[in-house]
Amino acid sequence: MITQYSAIEEYKLTTGTPIKRQAEYCADQLIADLTKRDYWKDATHENKTEELRKLFDEIDCRMGKSKRTTILKSVLHERLIGRPFRTKPQRQTTFDSSAEACFKLLIKAYHLVLHEIETTYVPASELRLQWLFFLSTVHGGLCNHEMLDALAAKLEDKNKFITYHHGYLSVHLIFNSEAHPTNYVIDENRFTSRSWYPDPISFAALVGVLKCGKSILPLQKNAFCYIEDLLNRTLPDASVNVFKSDSWLHGLSLVFERLHTHSCPAFLGATIRGKITSCSDHSAMS
Repeated sequence: MITQYSAIEEYKLTTGTPIKRQAEYCADQLIADLTKRDYWKDATHENKTEELRKLFDEIDCRMGKSKRTTILKSVLHERLIGRPFRTKPQRQTTFDSSAEACFKLLIKAYHLVLHEIETTYVPASELRLQWLFFLSTVHGGLCNHEMLDALAAKLEDKNKFITYHHGYLSVHLIFNSEAHPTNYVIDENRFTSRSWYPDPISFAALVGVLKCGKSILPLQKNAFCYIEDLLNRTLPDASVNVFKSDSWLHGLSLVFERLHTHSCPAFLGATIRGKITSCSDHSAMS
């Protein structure tokens, strides 16, 4: 441990010379005293880091929190550890300005859609499909292209695809996605299999589409195109083409996460966006 702290006191009281140069001079003295000790030559990286931490504590004690203190610690850290010293860890942000802009528009569209559902007594099949795919994102959590298209494929399935087990309704979705691990094999082709537990609102929209029977088949476009049509209709003053489909889907996932009727942990929001590969918690989607 360093015992000659006169260099710190001298640095603390010195004025006039550029601070960085003063810090470098003080660091030279402190490092010379530290590295000449026998234990330093054989010290591990962890040992050196611990000694540096003790030295930093001593500097803080003698000088307090100040710009001069930070500069001295930065010089010492870079010379002894080999990388710049940061007083605060770099913040990893997941903020997406485009998605946030989409979110604000989608909230408006969401309330308009709810009003539309309440006041439309005999909706056309096209309208039912728009409602289904929109509500299956903001209420059902299907906020990526692959899962939406997997749901669309189920509508054309001749077999019954809604299952009931232990009090829960579910739909078995099969799709290909780089964001999700494969766990299902058909004729040596690997896919991702997920059970989707539709919430009551998404399920009601699904039933509404199924009531149309074969008149809606085959679907003329992919699932997200129906969402785009809905947005163009409900947000006539906002150009849907300003943002990419991924931004809209991210925005839809934010609606899913932030609706006051939902309880959506952050890891589940990351899963539906494909930021993490799997999630065993379906509670917010059931």
